[in-house]
Amino acid sequence: MSTHERGGIVTGWLIKIVLVLALTGVALFEAGSVIFAGFQASNAATNAANEAVATYARAHNRDDALAEAQRLASHEGATVVSFSASVVRATDQSVVTVVAERQAKTLFIHKIGFLKRFTRSRASSTAYSV
Repeated sequence: MSTHERGGIVTGWLIKIVLVLALTGVALFEAGSVIFAGFQASNAATNAANEAVATYARAHNRDDALAEAQRLASHEGATVVSFSASVVRATDQSVVTVVAERQAKTLFIHKIGFLKRFTRSRASSTAYSV
C-alpha cells in the first residue's frame, strides 16, 4: 500500500468522524433547545403567577394582575396563553393561575411539519396569596 493510498483512507475516516460529530452536535443542540424552552416556560409561568397574585391580592383587579403576568412572562421570553384570578371566599385568599408558552429556538425542528409541535412548550402555575 502506497503512502498516497494510506493518506486517502485516513482522510476518508477523518471526514466521516467530522460529519458524525457535526450531526451529533446539531441533534444535541436541537434537543437541548426544546428541553430548555420547557424549563423557561415553567419558570415564566411560576414567576408570572407569583407576581400576579400579589397584584391581585392588593386591589382585586383582574386586568392589573393579567397585565403584570404578561409583562413578567414577556420579560422571560414567554407569552401568557391562559389566565384566571379569583378569591376563595371562605379564607379570603387570592388565587391566580397562569399558563405560559415559549417557542424553542431551533435550527431545523421548527421547519419539519410533524416535529414542529415539539418546539412549543407550555407550563401552568397556580399561586396563592399569603
